[in-house]
Amino acid sequence: QEAVQEAQSDARARGNAELTSEHLLLALLKQNDGVVVPVLQKLGVNPEAVTSEVSAALSRRPSVSGASADAAVSRDLTRVFDRSFEIAKEFGDEYVSTEHFLLALAESGGETAMRLFHDSMDVPVQPQVDLFDDNGLFIGRADLLVTGTYQVHEYDGEHHRNKTQHRT
Repeated sequence: QEAVQEAQSDARARGNAELTSEHLLLALLKQNDGVVVPVLQKLGVNPEAVTSEVSAALSRRPSVSGASADAAVSRDLTRVFDRSFEIAKEFGDEYVSTEHFLLALAESGGETAMRLFHDSMDVPVQPQVDLFDDNGLFIGRADLLVTGTYQVHEYDGEHHRNKTQHRT
């Protein structure tokens, strides 16, 4: 609850009309006694770099002046909340905690969070790259292309698959 309130305060301070998963991630990263920073460190991810990237991404979001109302919750953040509750239930937990939010963000954070994690690990990527076959025929668009490779990373989102597909 504290992280959600902090995310809302951050969105309000930035003048953002929409409360996003990035706001929540930044709030979790700023918690002094939270588990997010130690988890990222154990994964070899620099929490300060992630914080900086997320903050920079939020600074690029549209802002409105004179708005004093709370930002509307984005569809992406709604999915994160829903998934957090599902994870808590799967773990047999009565309440949603930071750990549940972190797992849901990692799973449903969307393309922006995926790009931010790549950036924080110094893996350069190009977003939204058109793909063509050998004859020059357009075959699709990749969410992220790892720069200098033929590897693409695709975020499909939970809404594109059912539970059976998600588990396999």
